[in-house]
Amino acid sequence: MFATRGVLTSAVGLLMFVMVVQAQQRQAESLPHTFTGTWAWSAGDKLERVTLAITQVEEQDGIITFSGSQTYHDFDLKEKVKGRIDRRAGKITFMVSEPSKAAVIDGKFEGTISANLETVTCVWVPTNGGTQGDLKLTSRKP
Repeated sequence: MFATRGVLTSAVGLLMFVMVVQAQQRQAESLPHTFTGTWAWSAGDKLERVTLAITQVEEQDGIITFSGSQTYHDFDLKEKVKGRIDRRAGKITFMVSEPSKAAVIDGKFEGTISANLETVTCVWVPTNGGTQGDLKLTSRKP
């Protein structure tokens, strides 16, 4: 009787673990892979068209990590992106690297993401002071 109870308890525990892992995978998969929007330096520059393309996503304990690229269409500039989303707090942070031509990459984007993961609002925060900028993105459906 005790052996049966132990097996049943183990099976229920394993089932719950599998359900949690599957739920986390669905949440990470719910992150749109393409965002479009605008970018402007806070100094009042004109708005530039931007696309954020996410190619890799993982989630663990409510934290989504992602990588991909960001393209500034008017500048013909493409950069690699690596970041994280805290779903519970609604916060997003990402850094850029390896620009296709000269660009300011010494800093990071910090901001918010909507609960449905479709709207991003970030501020560019330079590492050593300097000019900030505003990035506003919405998901683009395939």
